[in-house]
Amino acid sequence: MLKYFADLSDSAKECLQARARTGTSDGRIPKMFDEMHAADVANRMSKVEHAEIVRDIRGAFQERKVPWVDIDVIFPADTIQPAQDADIEDAVDLQYGQYTSLIRSLGPPTILSTSRLKRSPSQPTNVSKSRVFTRSQKESFRLKMCEFVDTEERYVNKLYTLVCHVAEDFRLKAQEKTPSSTSPNESDLATLFPPCLNEILDVNMGFLGVIRDVLEETEKDAIDDIGVDTELPSSMSQRTPSSQLEKDAVGAVAFANALLEWFPRFSQPYADYMRAHTGFTQTLNSFMRDKHSSFSRRVQDTGEQLLRSLLMEPVQRLPRYSLLIDTMTSSLPFVHPALRPFLKARDVIKEICSLDDPSSTNHDQSFRRLKELVDGWPSTILPTGRLITAVDFHELSPPYHLSNTISDPAPGIMLIYKNCLVLLAKAAASTATARSLLSELDNAASATNGSSPSLPSPDIRVVQVYDLHTVRCMQSTCGRILFLAPTSVTSGPNQNTTVDLLALELGSMYETRANRVIEEIVKAKIEDRFPESERNNGKWSLRSPSGTAGNLGILACVFEDNQNASTNRAKSSKIRMVFNTPRAECSQILQSSDLEMIISVSLCGEDQFRVDIESAVGTTCSDIVTADAFVPVLSKRLLSVLVPLHGPQNRTMTESIVHSNFEILRYLAGYVYSQVKTQRGFRPPSPSKLLSSLLGGGQSRDNGASNSRTPNSATLLGEFPKMPPPRANLSRSNTLPSSFPGKDRKDDGPSKISVVGSANAKGQESPFSVLEQTFAAYVLALQSRSGNIVGRSLRTRDSVDRSSVNELYNILLEDPGKIQAAAEVPVDTLFVAFETFMAIAWREHMGPVLEPPALKLLQNQFDTMFPRDFDDSFRKTLSDMSPQNRRALASLVRLLAELLDASGNDGDRGALTAAFAEILTVEGDPMHHVSLLDRLVDDFDYLFEEYIPGGASLEGTLNCDQTKPVSQNTGSVSSNASSFRKRFGFSLHRENSKQEGESLKERAVPVNGADVKRPQSSSGSQRPQKLRMQSPQKLRDRLQSEKRVQGLAQLGLKDELDLIGEELRSLKINPQSLRAAGQSSESLGESSSSATNAALLSRVHNLELKFDAIAGEFHGRTSAIEKDLESSLVVSEKRAKKLDELYREASAENEALYDRFNLELNKIAKEVRSGNAEDALKAQLSSALEEIGRLKKENFRLKREVGGLRAQQAAVALLKASE
Repeated sequence: MLKYFADLSDSAKECLQARARTGTSDGRIPKMFDEMHAADVANRMSKVEHAEIVRDIRGAFQERKVPWVDIDVIFPADTIQPAQDADIEDAVDLQYGQYTSLIRSLGPPTILSTSRLKRSPSQPTNVSKSRVFTRSQKESFRLKMCEFVDTEERYVNKLYTLVCHVAEDFRLKAQEKTPSSTSPNESDLATLFPPCLNEILDVNMGFLGVIRDVLEETEKDAIDDIGVDTELPSSMSQRTPSSQLEKDAVGAVAFANALLEWFPRFSQPYADYMRAHTGFTQTLNSFMRDKHSSFSRRVQDTGEQLLRSLLMEPVQRLPRYSLLIDTMTSSLPFVHPALRPFLKARDVIKEICSLDDPSSTNHDQSFRRLKELVDGWPSTILPTGRLITAVDFHELSPPYHLSNTISDPAPGIMLIYKNCLVLLAKAAASTATARSLLSELDNAASATNGSSPSLPSPDIRVVQVYDLHTVRCMQSTCGRILFLAPTSVTSGPNQNTTVDLLALELGSMYETRANRVIEEIVKAKIEDRFPESERNNGKWSLRSPSGTAGNLGILACVFEDNQNASTNRAKSSKIRMVFNTPRAECSQILQSSDLEMIISVSLCGEDQFRVDIESAVGTTCSDIVTADAFVPVLSKRLLSVLVPLHGPQNRTMTESIVHSNFEILRYLAGYVYSQVKTQRGFRPPSPSKLLSSLLGGGQSRDNGASNSRTPNSATLLGEFPKMPPPRANLSRSNTLPSSFPGKDRKDDGPSKISVVGSANAKGQESPFSVLEQTFAAYVLALQSRSGNIVGRSLRTRDSVDRSSVNELYNILLEDPGKIQAAAEVPVDTLFVAFETFMAIAWREHMGPVLEPPALKLLQNQFDTMFPRDFDDSFRKTLSDMSPQNRRALASLVRLLAELLDASGNDGDRGALTAAFAEILTVEGDPMHHVSLLDRLVDDFDYLFEEYIPGGASLEGTLNCDQTKPVSQNTGSVSSNASSFRKRFGFSLHRENSKQEGESLKERAVPVNGADVKRPQSSSGSQRPQKLRMQSPQKLRDRLQSEKRVQGLAQLGLKDELDLIGEELRSLKINPQSLRAAGQSSESLGESSSSATNAALLSRVHNLELKFDAIAGEFHGRTSAIEKDLESSLVVSEKRAKKLDELYREASAENEALYDRFNLELNKIAKEVRSGNAEDALKAQLSSALEEIGRLKKENFRLKREVGGLRAQQAAVALLKASE
């Protein structure tokens, strides 16, 4: 306990002391975390062995991972420069001086999704990799240029018809409108034919003239050049397109430059037209309500469908530009200089097309709709930017069990904005989901005034709002629970924030994907931290490396240290990377800011860098790495530092974690308080109780037994506080392979603990054990997807990406503990990987789960037999299977049953059953065995009741700590390995012996008296086994049973020998009946038969004599053993009685010592209370010194007497020798 107090951080101690002061009236508390406090706590502790409480504690304090972090990588000013020799594939990359290779190891730049959706620059995908511009490519490119110009001419003609004929005619008629007419006037007509139509016509006519001129001017040169192949230099794409005009015979560069020059001019008119065209349909319908108006007649004359088609032409034309550019670039070589301007022109068109979605920019309208849907929205909370995502969740209370049957978890929806995180609670009967809420808000952003909401009156209310920058996010190992831990720093005025740690079970599309939610939160923080202007300044980039240790996700924001931007930026990342900064300066920065980790990188040598890390929790490290090893080393160091940063060692996290631990204790208090003993005065542990613990601690206990135990000496006399022994995993019935620890298997010998995922453990485990662990990982991963497996995904799983399947297959085959990899892939990928594992790895080492002949036989028996007969036959088949395949079959059937129960419709159930039938079927049609599989699922508990493995929970095995060695020799006062027991003489009676209780079991002796085979020793000599210390009555019973068995065996063998003799004597009749057959043959047969019978009779007689001698010898040895046993038992009983007397005397002496000790202690306490503590201590010291002096005198007297006795003994010996 003192060691635990010493390991507590100062912040945790301060928080606990503050909570202790709040519980007192005057705020005064005794001294905490000293020796007296540790002794008091240790004295009050009692061991908890209740299985439910142990399970709750493990669930509440399960491992919490941090899957994503963001790092600010800050360079000094003017360090980042654009690349000078950038090719098309890395055109957006930058130069970072001597650290360029280090930054590029962080991965390529990625695009951060923002309120205005920005697409990454286009990359050539279908272009030719050759440097030769072939004849066929030239012909194809010229044809596509002509097609581009022809389609543009037709489009301009349609625009001209719409603007100059249709729209102008309607405008003229509107000007001549009479007051009594119901036709729209000129201002109303402008909503149907906006002024931007004229601008679109003008800009497209100018664009058409330019590209037509390019096509005509390059026609002659193209005809001359099109007949031959042209080889382009590899550096041609790196030059400016203008320098290649004189060599551009086909006209590709000139055409691409024309597109790149004119497409930006399309932005304004087309954007205005796309914002207006959403209401064209309703406007036209409203104008045509009066069927007798002149406007309706004019529309009918023009053609209503033609008018609607003409109005949609500008909107439909923009995507066609992208398609035309794609077809043109497919005919160009990769190194052609026109490729880059074509791709840039395509990006311009994509940007214009993105303006068609008003929901990407109209956030105010969606926020107003959100306030209408949500009850109790705080007036001070104003989310900025778009709604990034919405997540369904169920709040879990301690101890955070996913299947909590005590009370239904509270459902809710989490909204993530770039500046805040909002938790909404749903009413009991609410049908609202995150997806429906997102759809409603998107519709509100793009809806017109006449649209009506789809969701009913508000049944959602706000319960919590967090500042996104003050929330720490963690996840459970399985990825189903998201932990939100607010820091103690106040996030803003009037915000409804607390420091409670929340556990949210995610649902819907984010089920088992807590890491995806944390990634969205981290990206939202980055989006809020850096304005869009800074992200688009050309020197800011976001990078995410791959190949990190522990699959840690890193988002690195690389930028320059700009003082203006730094002052405007209110918040920053908790982790910062700087360059060429001394360590002392880094420590000063860490102390003077809210940073929690600072990484200093400096150039150490050629292609080597020095990485120094300092953290707020005191963890420091220094490494010298290369650019290739930078990411693995950095991620490994981050993983080691993130654990204390998200624990009570971090001051900002202490309060929330301590508060969460108190909530867990309150939940467990109902059982803990019932186990707490009555308070008693503090005193050292009693020696009598120590002896009782020593005497009773060596007995073996069954961890899987119930709580009701036979009381031993330790429980009757009071338990002495001791270290807990190693606890086996809780027993729970399941159908998973029993290769994990905690299985109670009689044929496997002593139980061993296997650590899943450890590299050292893997080398010691058998391949069969690793295979069963991998199988269990797959089963657990599929169990976690129950309810989310759709039949369509199973039917189309043949088209799954094989690379992802192979990656998951190799990961789990190498390390079954990495079950998180299985939680991050789609269902079809996981199922195909499981099929691949069963078809390759399992079948190669274990064989098929059901052999084809056995499966065919079972199917025939199922079709022809009665149910009772089939049950017996199936059990016999199970008993003939190997243990591994038997467990695998039970696991598969149990898994299928659970997945079928969670499925939503019959189609999904049928697809699941068919998929599992394919796994079990090696030969033949799997559909023939679907009915058999249904029967196994329906009668699972009845058919497999004898073979269901009951053992440790799979979750506890796969989530065990992979880094700590497992020790089975945990020291305790009462353990057999303890030196205290050896000193008192209570250890085992010989080295390497089994537990004492194991020898009390009776050994079955064969009735026929056959010797039991025993392994020979290395020397070859057989030594008689020594009797162990057993119960005297049991020893006598065993000896009597041995004598009875020997007697029965002797009588049985005698009877058999007598029968053999009678049979031999009866054979003498046969020769006499055959004398009439012939004299010569008769005499020969008679003589030989009589000789043979005589020899056999003599051998049987000798065998009887030998058996009598051996039986007599055995009887004599048994009698001698019986006599020795009786004498030994008499001596042992006397010794036991003597030990009992000594124990009673020691107990009495111990009680007398305690009475004396308590008396002296009371005297000292009275003196201390009266203020005479110093005098009392002096008196005690003087009396102690007097007692020491008296003991020394007595010891000296005894030594003199011993010397005199020795002298007398020597004199007597001399006298005898002389005589």
